[in-house]
Amino acid sequence: DADYQKRVLEFAMQRVKERTNPNTWACFEQHLLKGRGGAVVGGELGLPANTVYVYAARVMARVREQCEAYLEDPGGE
Repeated sequence: DADYQKRVLEFAMQRVKERTNPNTWACFEQHLLKGRGGAVVGGELGLPANTVYVYAARVMARVREQCEAYLEDPGGE
């Protein structure tokens, strides 16, 4: 069900965001969610483009882990 998957994703992203450095989250949000280039995001945050890619990938991996964990235990814990 698409609505359920969307709710799981939103829950996972909120949990990860709460536990992530704001600059790291900004890399993920701006590059992967908003589709902005790594060099542009990096320039705004004072980071090399490669760092933006690495941070965004790490956050994405944590979001995936949270989704998988939630789906294995629908109680959320």
